[in-house]
Amino acid sequence: MPIGNNWGNPKYVKGHRPLTKVFGNPVCVMCGVMKTQKRNKDGKLETPYLMMRRKTCGNEWDGNKYIKSDCLIKYLTGELNPNYKGYMPKCKACGKRISYMNADEMAQGKTHRYCLKHAKQSFKSGELHDEILNRNRELGKNRRGIMPEHLKPYAFNKGMKPWNIDL
Repeated sequence: MPIGNNWGNPKYVKGHRPLTKVFGNPVCVMCGVMKTQKRNKDGKLETPYLMMRRKTCGNEWDGNKYIKSDCLIKYLTGELNPNYKGYMPKCKACGKRISYMNADEMAQGKTHRYCLKHAKQSFKSGELHDEILNRNRELGKNRRGIMPEHLKPYAFNKGMKPWNIDL
């Protein structure tokens, strides 16, 4: 029969579960230094579980704000990031990073590099406007006079009488 808290353990503090299993790596994956518990904004140390889940040296609270370590910055923007795909295109107008979609084509110069805001402006009056206008003109010339197949049964041909007018 248990006596007191936690089967008679006098050092047991209610609310703290002893760390029985250690998950993760005790060292930083970038620099190889042993990880230590960081202080949170409220002044408390992070839990051992969160420390072991952390991959790098992490953030540190300096009193005003969290400061990212160099290891964390490299991990987030480098090849150890699981979402890193290499080339990260930027908008030609504002320099904002844009999506990875079509990144290879953007690197070769086939696709224009604009963020959503500047792409809309360019569609209306910028350099993309002229290209889109010319493309639509060519498509219209190529399709002129050609009836789409799915509309042929409903088309009104020369010499037909309208069904809704009595003559």
